[in-house]
Amino acid sequence: MRTEGEKSDGKSGKEYFVSYTTVAVICVSCFTILVIVGLLTGLLPKEQIKCSDLETTTAFIPDSEPWKNPRLPKSLRPIHYDLEIKADLNNFTFDGKVNIKIVCDQTTDIILLNTKLLNIDHSSAHLSSVDGRVPNILNINTYPEQQYMMVLLDSRLEMNAEYFFSIEFSGPLTDDLNGFYRSSYTTKSGEKRWLAVTFFSPTNARRAFPCFDDPGLKARFTISIVHRPEYTALSNMPVASSESVMNGWQLTKFQTSLPVSTYLVGYCVCDFVYKEATTKNNIRMRVWSRNDVIGSVDYALDVGVRILEYFQSYLGIDFPLPKIDMLAIPDFLAGAMENWGMITYRETRLLVDSSVTSAGDKQGVCTVIAHELGHQWFGNLVTHAWWDYILLKEGFASFMEYLGSNHVEPTWAMDEQFLFLDLHPVFDSDALASSRPVLAHVETVDEISQQFDIIAYNKGASIFRMVRDFLGDDLFVRGLQLYLQRYKYSNAENDDLWDCFNEVVEDEVLGIDVKTVMHTWTLQMGLPSVNLTRNYGADTGSFSAKQHHFLINPDANFTTKYDDLGYVWWVPLSILYQKTINQPPIRFWMENDDVMHDLPDVDDAHWIIVNIKQAGYYRVNYDQQNWNLISIQLIYDHNVIPVANRASLLSDANKLAQAGELNQVTALDLTRYLDKELEYVPWSVAMNTLGYIEKMLKISPAYGSFQKYMLRQISPLYEHVGWTNTGEHLTRMTRSTALSGACHYGNNDCINMAIEMFHIWMNTPSDNRIASDLRSVIYCTAVKSGDQNEWYFVLDQYQKSQVAGEQDNLRYALSCSQEPWALSTYLNFTMGSEVIRPQDWVSAVNEVAKNPVGTPLAWNFFRENWDYFRQMYGDSLFQFTSLIKGVTSNFNTEFHLHEVLSFMEQHPDQGTGRTAFLQSVEQIEANIRWMSNNYDQVKDWLHKETNEKLK
Repeated sequence: MRTEGEKSDGKSGKEYFVSYTTVAVICVSCFTILVIVGLLTGLLPKEQIKCSDLETTTAFIPDSEPWKNPRLPKSLRPIHYDLEIKADLNNFTFDGKVNIKIVCDQTTDIILLNTKLLNIDHSSAHLSSVDGRVPNILNINTYPEQQYMMVLLDSRLEMNAEYFFSIEFSGPLTDDLNGFYRSSYTTKSGEKRWLAVTFFSPTNARRAFPCFDDPGLKARFTISIVHRPEYTALSNMPVASSESVMNGWQLTKFQTSLPVSTYLVGYCVCDFVYKEATTKNNIRMRVWSRNDVIGSVDYALDVGVRILEYFQSYLGIDFPLPKIDMLAIPDFLAGAMENWGMITYRETRLLVDSSVTSAGDKQGVCTVIAHELGHQWFGNLVTHAWWDYILLKEGFASFMEYLGSNHVEPTWAMDEQFLFLDLHPVFDSDALASSRPVLAHVETVDEISQQFDIIAYNKGASIFRMVRDFLGDDLFVRGLQLYLQRYKYSNAENDDLWDCFNEVVEDEVLGIDVKTVMHTWTLQMGLPSVNLTRNYGADTGSFSAKQHHFLINPDANFTTKYDDLGYVWWVPLSILYQKTINQPPIRFWMENDDVMHDLPDVDDAHWIIVNIKQAGYYRVNYDQQNWNLISIQLIYDHNVIPVANRASLLSDANKLAQAGELNQVTALDLTRYLDKELEYVPWSVAMNTLGYIEKMLKISPAYGSFQKYMLRQISPLYEHVGWTNTGEHLTRMTRSTALSGACHYGNNDCINMAIEMFHIWMNTPSDNRIASDLRSVIYCTAVKSGDQNEWYFVLDQYQKSQVAGEQDNLRYALSCSQEPWALSTYLNFTMGSEVIRPQDWVSAVNEVAKNPVGTPLAWNFFRENWDYFRQMYGDSLFQFTSLIKGVTSNFNTEFHLHEVLSFMEQHPDQGTGRTAFLQSVEQIEANIRWMSNNYDQVKDWLHKETNEKLK
């Protein structure tokens, strides 16, 4: 689908030739010319036009107004940018000049560039060409709402001709974490130091220099940075030269880049130091950080090199740049940004200190590095043609992070962890009627920003994981390699990828057209639920399967602006049953909404399981007898069922029950085996799925029974893992889960141990001997159980800490207090305070909202400060969505629903948060429905379970 801005007949406007006779008449009548100028306001120069000017120029009035269109016209295409930036970290300003080499693809008398919040020096604008024949610049207008700068010419640019347009500009180095912004840190000696760095994704390059800010308009960049000599300048490419210039400044010029989209341009001025290594094919990798934490970059450097080498081998294309830098930025909006050759990270996503970094945080570092290195091929080498096709960028990178992490850390079971880290969260979101398809058309800046959501990342990764499963790794890799070779240094759309997969499977007898299959997963929103009913008592085993659009609230109105394919999917079924547990699963396609299939040698007393390893993007429901058989197997010997499927069964059953498609008691019965479960992934899924029930019951009379039940189930795991922080990665992750759950649900031994260890630290603040994996649970438990002494001690330690990961543990502990005054104080730190960094303000509010004591405080705080939050985050990628969903996450009453709806009505301008508000309302409605349908039976089940065990 193309926008109006892309349509063109090759003519940019009607021609009006002004004769000398007409000029004479105009000169005689000043009144007439003033009227004409008034009518042409915005099209002709705002300055008074002289008669002599009219005698020597031919003016053109466009028959369309491209500056009113959110998309740039296709008339001009940049080839090369010469960009010079001067960064002043004393006055927090930057200024620069850009010279853009442009090709005219469609004749036009307008040069339209993206700019935002820049001071443009109109007098510096200059247009030239090789042969010297160029139009004159009549006027320059800016359109802040559309984020455009329009240069009006007195005649047309010629088709296929090349031109050079240059202009100077300036702007502030602000601390809003977008565009070219400032960040700071404090050294161990107490000195505050500054740096300036870019964050351009998706549409913020225009905040740093006038440009064609469109991913489809790739160009080469030659970047020069003017900076004080005590700083280092970094950019996408290696340094070409560095020299002293004017009054002691330094000019660092970088090599010319390969063709790259503007959002991937990056540069930084800092006083960082680095460690480096070289890959097998001589690519230099450096990891940069502030000097005080340079000892924490070793892990990132090690896995970074190995993942880069692995991706080169796996994808069959070498990393095309001579170097890659990875920078740990103290203040950073996202987890990381994949600028080609200069990747920027939040400190917690790049630094690993064995004394304070938990196993979970170390895993986060590894996966984010793999994600960003995956982008160097998917997004950077081959770039999406427009933001509709973000699947080709974020979906691929989110998938590649698991391949890369699994390669360097094969014992971490990353494919199993995928279920609760990526798949199940997006199942929840995609089961809302307010979801969206993977391929959704966008135009405006707000619409583009909203594309960076769980659908782009998690669903994208999930459907690529499904494609790899049904094609097999060999064909999957061949398809990727063909795609990358065909579109490298260029742009692609989703169908280009599906066509490449079809080409590599032409010689295989797969019986599918990949494009047809994948359209059902990308052109319509949502996911299917496959309902399987067995034919018991037959001579041969058989079953029928039906699929339907799975909605967490089946009563929701899912009529949307998006098209659909009847909400029928091509579903790859994989089946395992008791008699063939060690054999490859049976596979076949479900092409429509109703199929029958025979299963040889299936006894009525044997269970069957569909969707092995939950590789398919769908949920599965069974008839009651099969659910009972699975539940019996789990209690009798759960290890017979593979780990991933134990996790998927817990998730499917509880979410199906939440939607009213399965009795909630049946789902709860599956959890009765958990007192024997020792594996990390099933327990992580159980804590997430049962966490929903806990949230619903938290302030109800049934919560006491729920707490007893969960304590009974998790205590054996708690006893098994103990407090000694030893073992492999997954053992340490399991210990963190067990201790957190045990203390949370009231295990006295756990609570007393945590308090004791915390008080030992309080008595000797300079000597913290708490193991890294245990700090989060110990800090939170101590603050939750303590008073103002513990809270202020944590706050003091937070402000003194130099380690970002440790600061995260301490900041989270501040939200664990049961004292409203403490939580209110914490919330106030998110209003421009220097106590908490801006990058963490939204997380802080959400952490308070999760605390039952803090839920009303956070909601009231959000409403009272709406104007601030709207201005601060209303155009952001992730923050606003996270904030809105966070402050409403515990709501489950009609009163809550009314409050949210009233607030939305009073504040219709919701920016990038519009979808988040709609989804919050839908989730609240689903929560109310769950309480109405399930509360009584869940209360009775819990009472029975806990009373039986406590006799």
